Amino acid sequence: MSKSLAKNNNSVIEAISCGVPVISFDSGSMSELLFFARDLLTPVSNKIFQEYREFNPILLKNKIEYAFKNFIHIKKRALENSNLYSFKEAGNKYIKIFNQLCLKDACQKL
Repeated sequence: MSKSLAKNNNSVIEAISCGVPVISFDSGSMSELLFFARDLLTPVSNKIFQEYREFNPILLKNKIEYAFKNFIHIKKRALENSNLYSFKEAGNKYIKIFNQLCLKDACQKL
């Protein structure tokens, strides 16, 4: 489960890549990351700036119970979508950006 207001979704991407079902509030980029499992997202207001009181823990509990009742189907779907995000590809992109920044910084010091 992710933190509803987390700014960094790496843990969600890691869970998806491992075939682990993710249950979360439908906030931030969660609906984009979990487009294949929107039934596991707990609704929140459509406001741009959401308030803590709009994150209903009872609704989240209901999603968790739903996931337990339908675990075989949900786990199968999670595994089917586990190849959406690649650690290797992401790592290579980070290295490329790092190298570009290092080269740029080194050139500026010359």
